[in-house]
Amino acid sequence: MTDPAALDAEAGPVARLSITAPPAWQGRRIFLQVPRLLACASCCGGGCDACDRRGALEGPSDPTLRRLELQIPSLAAAPVALRLPRPFGASSTLAQLVLVVEEGPPDPRAELRAERAGGLASDPRAGGHHRPWVWAAFALAAVGALALARWAAG
Repeated sequence: MTDPAALDAEAGPVARLSITAPPAWQGRRIFLQVPRLLACASCCGGGCDACDRRGALEGPSDPTLRRLELQIPSLAAAPVALRLPRPFGASSTLAQLVLVVEEGPPDPRAELRAERAGGLASDPRAGGHHRPWVWAAFALAAVGALALARWAAG
């Protein structure tokens, strides 16, 4: 779980991406290849100050850095919006990715993570060295620590 107040307080551009997932994927982990250009969540692609009037925000040029692993939530109340802090790591300029998940056919950019007996199999393409969720957890912890320090000083 993440703290919504900490997510709201985080400064920086926020992108939005929509995908579809079949009901069988609920509760399961997927790999998602995020496109390099993402719609600005503030203006929905129309152009605003958050995106320098471009309507789009850029992810890393390296596709391996844009490959995220996440768990598909329950889609009973679809669509579901997931807020992913620093999805491409702490060095990325993108503060958050709002991922909207709706029930439907598998999105071509998503792939169900293979399961094996006794646990989940690793991603053979990730090489074990890049884990975006580790950076997201680190960034969230840093934001929480900053908010706590401001509150304590305040």
